[in-house]
Amino acid sequence: MTAQRCDATLTLTDVNDFRLRLIAFLDEYDVAYRTDERQVAIDLPGAKRVSR
Repeated sequence: MTAQRCDATLTLTDVNDFRLRLIAFLDEYDVAYRTDERQVAIDLPGAKRVSR
């Protein structure tokens, strides 16, 4: 099986608004995620966590 990884970096004018909207969307669809003041990491089913 081939390991796959996807990262995205966005530059936003209103980071807090986007972060809150993203978290609300993830909550609405019961998507597992981790968050702190700098990032939102989405946990996909079957994915293995990779340390940086």
